[in-house]
Amino acid sequence: MRGLNRVELIGNLGADPEIRSTQDGTQVANVNIGVSSSWLDKGSGERKESTEWVRLVGWRHQAEALGRCSKGARVRVEGKLQTRQWEKDGQKQYTTEVNVFDVMYLDARSDGGNSQQSVAQQVDRVFNGSSSQPLNTPIDDDDLPF
Repeated sequence: MRGLNRVELIGNLGADPEIRSTQDGTQVANVNIGVSSSWLDKGSGERKESTEWVRLVGWRHQAEALGRCSKGARVRVEGKLQTRQWEKDGQKQYTTEVNVFDVMYLDARSDGGNSQQSVAQQVDRVFNGSSSQPLNTPIDDDDLPF
């Protein structure tokens, strides 16, 4: 049986993408994406939030697509996890990143200035059609099916 290595993220870029070229002229882009989630703490009743930072790497056309974004841009990316290894000062170093194979811009300014509602509709379409729950409504643990 084959495995599945697929990652889908929606978040905001933490900086302008760093674009460079390899020795053979292939473009590569590197940038971090912040993916936030929030929940209601059952003990205190307070709203809690957490942000995970994930390193993105885009090659060729995906490097160009990421290069059109700037810090703070809201994007949806698809890719696969990839771990790289190198040696620094005699110590092995590792990093795990998402090798991007698709980028979708979710900012209103990147879709011709349409309203924020149309952006929410784009995100809904990403997740198998329309959603019965608005995107800005937090999900409580009681709402989860497991």
